[in-house]
Amino acid sequence: MRTTILPVILLVLSLIAPGAALAAQPPAPAPQGISQHAPDRVLVKFRPGTAATEIGKAHSRASGHAIRTIPGIDVQVVQVPAGTVAGSVALYEANPNVQYAEPDYYRLLRIPSEDPGPAPAGGSLFEEQWYLNNTGQWHTAKRTTIFGSSFTKQKGKRDADIDAPEGWDITTGVATTDPASRNSAKIAVLDSGVSCAELDLQNKCLEQVNVVQDYVPKSEQLWDGVDGDVIGHGTFVASEAAADTDNAVGIAGAGWNTGFGSFKVCYQELVTDGVNLFFVGLCPVSASADAIMRASTDRFAADGTTLLRSQYHVITMSYGSDSIAPDGTITPTTPSSAECDAVQAAWDLSLIH
Repeated sequence: MRTTILPVILLVLSLIAPGAALAAQPPAPAPQGISQHAPDRVLVKFRPGTAATEIGKAHSRASGHAIRTIPGIDVQVVQVPAGTVAGSVALYEANPNVQYAEPDYYRLLRIPSEDPGPAPAGGSLFEEQWYLNNTGQWHTAKRTTIFGSSFTKQKGKRDADIDAPEGWDITTGVATTDPASRNSAKIAVLDSGVSCAELDLQNKCLEQVNVVQDYVPKSEQLWDGVDGDVIGHGTFVASEAAADTDNAVGIAGAGWNTGFGSFKVCYQELVTDGVNLFFVGLCPVSASADAIMRASTDRFAADGTTLLRSQYHVITMSYGSDSIAPDGTITPTTPSSAECDAVQAAWDLSLIH
């Protein structure tokens, strides 16, 4: 099984270093108008064995209404009056029956403003993917000066890559023709959704699940396609991991035969700094934790016995664990207890199979 997911592991390692470098930079200013959390939702976990009557009393004191329970970790998503999140969290935390309470924090998905790169219609971009296989080939590079941005060519540094072809020589994995199979590598992409109709992705997409719609009303997703990937970030992540390889079209996914599932946990929002307008991606912790649990468990048909899809082997979450201050400054935040519970539960479930 290790050799089956070798290309995927290499991909993950290749993405860690750039992220670490960015984390070391000073906090970047964010657009104004972004709240740190949902204005009317909190996450509450009661201690095991708490009577239903006591749970009802706790909700009543906080004017809360449980709208959903995140499966597998027993965290209740509670609707509270808009603008009362901080007070509601304090009321729940003061209750001895409550293990923890927290706002439904927003993870931030920054949408970079980039010039379009090379995209020849129907052509192969493998030579541009120097990080997969760097033979010192010439590839496109973006140059920015005081006069603007432009694309030019630069020569790569030989072997400055993740040795993807060498990994493929060892194995290309087992094609995921049956999502219920446990011996073929599958990646759960938790992101802004994935456009599975893309030519390079349609044969690899196992399922599309819109998780965020269970927590954020459609009326609050006015700038998002709700079911699609308006942002494009999730489609990019899925492509890097699992796009069709060796088909002479588009890019090559690191996981040659790896299938993926799309779990939409982020949506596009329009905010302002008072002068300019910006699009950002907002990823509620409630949807994030729920998607982790869905991806790490088997999915059955309505009869409860027919296995439709076994648990995923890899979960990728390419959105920031950041705190957004009222002045727009982005800084690292402490982990969400609900998200930590979900990650731990996913790890424990991975040991079963």
